[in-house]
Amino acid sequence: MSTPSPYRPGFATQPPLLAGRQHLLQLVETAVRTSGNRRQSFQVLYGPRGVGKTVLLDRYAAIAMERKWAVVRHEARSPGDPIGAIVEQLHDCTGLTKKMSRELVELRERWGEESQTLNLGVYRRESKRERRDAIPIAQQFASAVLAVGEHCTKDRRGLMILVDEVQEVHPDELSVFGPIMQDLSRRPELTAMIVFGGLP
Repeated sequence: MSTPSPYRPGFATQPPLLAGRQHLLQLVETAVRTSGNRRQSFQVLYGPRGVGKTVLLDRYAAIAMERKWAVVRHEARSPGDPIGAIVEQLHDCTGLTKKMSRELVELRERWGEESQTLNLGVYRRESKRERRDAIPIAQQFASAVLAVGEHCTKDRRGLMILVDEVQEVHPDELSVFGPIMQDLSRRPELTAMIVFGGLP
């Protein structure tokens, strides 16, 4: 006789206590109170539905906002445009220069054009060609994230990017984050944090 699972999806309802998560919350508390990024600046929260991934991401965002960090939160959908949505939220970060805001608007428009073929995805060969052509735009996205991170660091704040339901993100779009994480690891003076949440 099977034992019923103790986990029930709470649809992001905040529980009275985040039991067993204190060590993770402490990592975030430490990250947002110190300048520069550390190993805890990159996290992947995974597990079956109902274990509290979304609730934990909400708490991460709340901790960061308490310290006046710029928080970009995206819940992925398939089909969808996670990169475009993140660029839009980066544009909404307070205190950006006019030049940076203009570059983010232009990047959003260019990425939207490149991502249409991926979302339609009728022919695999054409989709691959479009993704290869979009590599420079992916590099521009990484540069934009780093630029916003630099701005926030100079402003004695930080940048937090949270992506929930990351399993819904197309691998080509998910790979865009690789260079960002590498660049951040090479530049420990930048105060930034990237967290993914999703199913195993």
